[in-house]
Amino acid sequence: MNKKPLVLVGCGCGALASVCGIAIVVGLVSAPKLMEQIEEEVALEQERQKLAAGWNPPAPSLQDHPLDELFPIRIGAHERDSLDDDAAIPEFGFELAGHRAVYINAESRIEIFAYPTSELEKEALFQRLEEVYEEDEGTFKRKTNMGHRLYYNSSQHHQNHFWWTQGWLLVFRTQDSEDREPFALEFFASAPAPADSTPAAETGTP
Repeated sequence: MNKKPLVLVGCGCGALASVCGIAIVVGLVSAPKLMEQIEEEVALEQERQKLAAGWNPPAPSLQDHPLDELFPIRIGAHERDSLDDDAAIPEFGFELAGHRAVYINAESRIEIFAYPTSELEKEALFQRLEEVYEEDEGTFKRKTNMGHRLYYNSSQHHQNHFWWTQGWLLVFRTQDSEDREPFALEFFASAPAPADSTPAAETGTP
């Protein structure tokens, strides 16, 4: 019997472990193919971490940095439409001090939230997201938690990419159906380097 490719419709903490467990129990993927998938995902995750680690934001302790140091004018095909400090996300229980930028193009609207956050605070926020996910009553929901980042997409809360790096928690939110992880990665690649700031003491990436 031909093996069919494994399709993940949802996963929680430990995405790679979930892939292994589902594949072994269900028997949909041969051992060599499974190892190939795991190796590809590990390599992709390393690339994500490398790109996020190369981001050069202002230090989280600086309170008066210009928002231009956080949010570039353009990210790919999206142009920055607005900047403010309205950073609350009530549906996730996020009531943190932070900053928000809205990016748009003809067919898309993406919000970026930026919060100065310690690793301990990030862990508490990610745990809160686990609880929100459990209570999510949408017709579909999907979550992947890789420690330094968390992906959450559901019919109730839409598409959300959470990244913790360099002492900042970044949240990319949109109602777009198209995957916006490439937008998040391009943000890290295109963010302007601050003119005068001390490097952050903490980082979310080894």
